[in-house]
Amino acid sequence: MSEAEIYVMKARLHGGILSKALRGELQVPLPTGLVYDTQKKV
Repeated sequence: MSEAEIYVMKARLHGGILSKALRGELQVPLPTGLVYDTQKKV
């Protein structure tokens, strides 16, 4: 895989993460003691 392909792939993955965050759908690991409920809220 060339460096250009790796760069494009990383940029697309990063863009996907940003899109999810803007839509409010990004779930990250929570600190100990906190959990997501069935409605995906902390």
